[in-house]
Amino acid sequence: MAVIDKYRDILTVLIEFEVDPKECDEHIKNIKEFFNNTVRKQPGFISANLHISLDRKKVVNYAQWKNEDFYNEFLNNKELQSAGEKVNLKNPRSTLLKVAFAS
Repeated sequence: MAVIDKYRDILTVLIEFEVDPKECDEHIKNIKEFFNNTVRKQPGFISANLHISLDRKKVVNYAQWKNEDFYNEFLNNKELQSAGEKVNLKNPRSTLLKVAFAS
C-alpha cells in the first residue's frame, strides 16, 4: 500500500496510459496481471495504485520504488519488459517524482 510522506526518501513513478474507453477494463486487467506476476516480485518495488479517469480515457498508475536505481534495473531488464508487452502497447508516459508535500 502506498504511504505518501515527504520524509520517506522514495521514488514515485506516475505512469499515464491513453486508452479507448471500451478497452479500459481490459487494460486494467493486463496491468494488474503484470504487476501481480512480475513487478511486485522485483527488488525495490513498494506499491502500485491504479486510477481511471471519469471518462475512462486514461489509466494512471501511481507507483512507488525504494529508489531510482531499483526502478532503472527493472526498466533495463528486457525479459521483464517483454512480460509487460500488453501493458506497454499503450505507450505509457512516465514521470519520476519525489513527494514535496503531503497532508
